[in-house]
This record gives sequence, C-alpha cells and structure tokens, in this order.
Amino acid sequence: MNQLQHTQLESGEEIVFGPVTSTRTVSAGGTGPGQGRGRPGQAGSLSHVSGRLVCVTNVRIIIEDLQSADKTQIIPNGDVTRVFFKRKVHQGQPSLAITKAATRSGQNVKLDIKWLPEAAEAQIREVFAGAEVTPEKGSKVFLIAVAVVVGLGILVCVGPLLVAAILGGS
Repeated sequence: MNQLQHTQLESGEEIVFGPVTSTRTVSAGGTGPGQGRGRPGQAGSLSHVSGRLVCVTNVRIIIEDLQSADKTQIIPNGDVTRVFFKRKVHQGQPSLAITKAATRSGQNVKLDIKWLPEAAEAQIREVFAGAEVTPEKGSKVFLIAVAVVVGLGILVCVGPLLVAAILGGS
C-alpha cells in the first residue's frame, strides 16, 4: 500500500525504507494587553504544525511536505554520492538509522529513517549502489569533556608541586 500523500510510485517502483513521518509544532504567544501567554488555544497565541514524510524507494528518495505538494523533493538514487548512517540500539537490539544523503549537486538531505535492522546495511549499499555508504561519526562533546576533566585533574595534582618548586627555588 502506498502511504505517500502527494507522490505516485512509478511502475515497478517499491518502497524500500520508510515511509517515516516527522512533525514539528511551533507556538508563539502575544504579550500585549488581553493576549494569552503563548499557550496554544489561548487568545493571542499562534500555533503552526509542519512536517514531512520521507521514504526511499528502489528508484528515488521522496521527501513530501505534509502541507504542500509543491515542496515535495524527489532525488534519484543515482544522484546520491554519500549515504550516512548511525549504529544504534533499539529495544536491546542493534539497529541502523539512515541520517542523511549527499547529492552530486552538493546538497545534504536529512532523512532520519530510524530503527532499521542491522542487516539493512547491505540493502542500503544495494539501493545506493553508486554512493559511498558511511557510518556517521558520533559527537565529539564527550571526548572534549573528558579531555577537560583530565587536564583539570592533572593541574590540581601537579599545580601545587609547580608552585612549591617556583616559590622554593627563589
């Protein structure tokens, strides 16, 4: 069954990954007299829901805007040069998430297709046969934090010895 809202699949085209729907709600409230305090449903507040539906077929990547068919993006699989994925654990099982794809035109497209079985890596390589399939590196924040803590620990331990050596040597 085709779960796409705006796009018709071509003859022989099949959905391989997805579809995945993501939504975002943005609320803003007024601050003038008689206006609400920014809570949806109150007078003076505005709320806007936006979203997209993403899927990968054996032919193309389809990214539909949930509000407007005009904003639908179609990217042929042959135009994809790199596919990035992350290894994760979901419900105690190893899984993959396709995070983004880079195209020949230099565009990076966020896909965010999660909870794929670990064996899907071979299928990703098959669907994007002309692309480099790359595990995405994790955040460096943790490594930076560890380096700072180790540096401070060394300074706390060695600092008094340095001060004593400087003061004692004068």
